[in-house]
Amino acid sequence: MIQRSSGGAGPPAPIENATAKLAPPGLAAAVVSTGGAAEIVTSGLADVRTLRPVSAQLIASCAGQPFCEFVRSELLEPLGMSRTGFEHARAPADVATGYWRLPPGGRAALRPMLPPGIVGQRTRDLVSFRPFYVNGPPYGGLVGDVHDAARFLALHLGCGAAFGQRLLSAESAIAMRTLTTKGRRLTTGLGWWRRHESGDAGGLVEHLGGGGAYRNLMRLYPARGQAVVMFGNLTRYPVEALAGTVSSRAN
Repeated sequence: MIQRSSGGAGPPAPIENATAKLAPPGLAAAVVSTGGAAEIVTSGLADVRTLRPVSAQLIASCAGQPFCEFVRSELLEPLGMSRTGFEHARAPADVATGYWRLPPGGRAALRPMLPPGIVGQRTRDLVSFRPFYVNGPPYGGLVGDVHDAARFLALHLGCGAAFGQRLLSAESAIAMRTLTTKGRRLTTGLGWWRRHESGDAGGLVEHLGGGGAYRNLMRLYPARGQAVVMFGNLTRYPVEALAGTVSSRAN
């Protein structure tokens, strides 16, 4: 795992084309508790993006198998994350279309910045993105749904054990969410962080992801025995405020 502390914004990750069914803008969220999972309807820095491929190579060398195969065999398959993988063929057929809210002229300005075929049609102030891959599995290459992400959170909520299997030692899982490094805006652990202005809120730690046309959030409340994951197919929306609302209504 790569530790980060500055909390700044890095350059966009390289992306490439993919093909999938289009869907309207929407939001999915799930709440996980120690009693089970139930759906409630409703990142990265330049140095991190440089170091994550190095970490992936170290994992591959130690494991004696390619990084993507290691993730599948040691994480996705044991957790039953059957709708998550490194390509759309392993993801649901109804992959959500991503959208970016842009002013007039924004679509024309955006097209030269991205590989051909990614920028789609404009509907009012929303510009669609055709499905794409992040060209680098270690820093955002997984494609999946909110239900599978909830299974991943159950692993961390269970201190490394979920669905009758232990994939991490309890000590490792707790160490990952222990916040030890204070940066300009974030206090970080290993993969988890919290903004300085946030209260403890049940030991709150979170991981935010997204970029062009998507924004996602995973949040743990270990002291409450609760976690929230939110996937949205819009570049910007108040994901952290919404996650807090979902969590409070689930109590």
